[in-house]
Amino acid sequence: YSLSWSNNGRLAVASRDKRLAIFDVDRGEKKPVVLMPCHQGSKPWRAVFVDDSTVVTVGFGLEGSKEVAIWDLTNSSSPLERIRCNQSYGSVIMNYYRGNRFFFLSGRGDNGIQVYKYNNRSMNIVGQFQSPHPFRDICWMPQEYLDSNSHEIGRCFRLFLPDTSVVLSTGSRRR
Repeated sequence: YSLSWSNNGRLAVASRDKRLAIFDVDRGEKKPVVLMPCHQGSKPWRAVFVDDSTVVTVGFGLEGSKEVAIWDLTNSSSPLERIRCNQSYGSVIMNYYRGNRFFFLSGRGDNGIQVYKYNNRSMNIVGQFQSPHPFRDICWMPQEYLDSNSHEIGRCFRLFLPDTSVVLSTGSRRR
């Protein structure tokens, strides 16, 4: 369902078999160096490297609630932290800005975006954006195009129903 590269040449693969596979591509490994079960829900899920030995995954539990998990690849028996987010029925839309360590989570058909801050192998919710209309899809701008002078932490273009128009939204850091 998703691929993510680390800075040291590892590839994280979130697949249909509900397991996270880590490949060491720089060393030419053809089999995963780490293989572990993650989210047990049947919907697609995402994984992203936050540093060379830590992966954050976003998926669904058995009861259908969206959950975020932080994994230490040196000890992959259980997550460092697992956070239940909300009941969501659409597939996960996730964006992570490495420079400021903010995660933005939503789903197709949701009308909100949850904002999390990653710090020292822990996630804290710092805000939420609500819209009167459910999103059809979201596209995030690359971090280098954010306005750092105004302390902007993220910007997305939202495609929503019923108008199916593109809307620009921004968020700013608290001073």
